[in-house]
Amino acid sequence: MRANIIVDDELWKKFTIRVIEKEGYRKRNAVISQLIEEYLRRNH
Repeated sequence: MRANIIVDDELWKKFTIRVIEKEGYRKRNAVISQLIEEYLRRNH
């Protein structure tokens, strides 16, 4: 399943650059999924 979200352009750019620097380009979706899962665990 795919979902679309709206994120501020500048915030997305900063996030993308940081993820690519630390994890590599192909890991971006995995990082986003992990952040969502962590949020759900903390806010059950």
